[in-house]
Amino acid sequence: MGAPRRRSGGAGAPRIRTGAADLIPTDVGSDHRIAWLTARAEAADTRRHELGAQAALDPPQWALDALGPVPDGEHVVARQDWEHRAGWAVSYRELVGHTDADDPLGAAPGKGRVEHAALFRAAHEALNLVDAGAEEANLSDGRLRARVRAYERELAWAPRYVDDELNATHQRHAQASADAELWTARADATGITPEERTRLLADAATAREEAEGLAVQLEQLEVADAARAAWFVHTAVTRDNAERARAELKARGIDPDCPEGRVTAEQWLEAHRVEQADTETHRSIHQEHELHESAPLDDSTYVAQHDEVARAETAVLDLRDTSSVDETETEDPKQRHRIPDVDETAESVARAQESLAEIAARKAADAACAELDEADRAAAEEARRQELASWSAEAADSATGTVADASQDGQEHVLEL
Repeated sequence: MGAPRRRSGGAGAPRIRTGAADLIPTDVGSDHRIAWLTARAEAADTRRHELGAQAALDPPQWALDALGPVPDGEHVVARQDWEHRAGWAVSYRELVGHTDADDPLGAAPGKGRVEHAALFRAAHEALNLVDAGAEEANLSDGRLRARVRAYERELAWAPRYVDDELNATHQRHAQASADAELWTARADATGITPEERTRLLADAATAREEAEGLAVQLEQLEVADAARAAWFVHTAVTRDNAERARAELKARGIDPDCPEGRVTAEQWLEAHRVEQADTETHRSIHQEHELHESAPLDDSTYVAQHDEVARAETAVLDLRDTSSVDETETEDPKQRHRIPDVDETAESVARAQESLAEIAARKAADAACAELDEADRAAAEEARRQELASWSAEAADSATGTVADASQDGQEHVLEL
């Protein structure tokens, strides 16, 4: 999962499309100065390529998060692209002295630092990170922190990430299956002594037994992997909001992971109670019917149905509160490519099943609320139709009465004559 992208420098900052030479002004004066600036730009590009190659040899965590694993030497084009993208970020980090192991670029440079802003934009476009938009700019610090916290709570019940373990198990299963077939074929070959045949058949049986056990683990790991994918899709909006909120907070100079300056729920509640006590003496008094004027007092069935949905949603402990982030979320990716033992696999499946149950419960609750909302809209439309029909009937009765009165007045006038 990539780190959030900061807002780039101003729209007036120059854009770097090919290299540092794009920063050279067009009206620099003498040819000597142009040559000097060109030589400096070439030196900067050479240094950027060197830093990208060094990053590929020992990739930092922020680069792995943003760009993924470094392609091996067989994939020349993909590796060069990885080095090219990482080079922009490493060169910018070196320029500004940014050393954070997880944060690729840090906060965006100020508007007055035009070259820094251009390099910053080139670096985080190369890393293809997320931008904070106008919506986040209009949110308060508290709302932004709430979005970050919302995803942290979702991450607490995430199924274990088993993709690397699944790959390692697949490879070992294929190897064990191939060994079993190979050793069985060798045991059936001519010219094999009885002792060697016995040993080969024993090795084949051991490999076959291992392959069967790994096949069971593969089925379980695939369940966990599918659950992880379902969770990833289910929390996509929350994750995107959190990444954008992080970007906006850091652009404001606020570290969302730093506990300093945070207001806890207890502190907020205490301040809220003090504010209520202070305004209670000035609060206007209303009759009970005024407080419920817009409520559908006679629609007890609809209210009871909504209460039932609310009870179904809160009848059990929230999984976000009872679970904790799996330790593999912060584990070194290099340590993930291994075959888990049977107990670890069972734990992964159990956690996956809990997550799938949570997703199913959420979808059922959302569907129930949507159904009730649809019923509410249908009832409101029906009431509106009846109201319009009543108005139409009243208008027709009024028109009929007017005509009758006019006719009676006409008859009386004739009699008078």
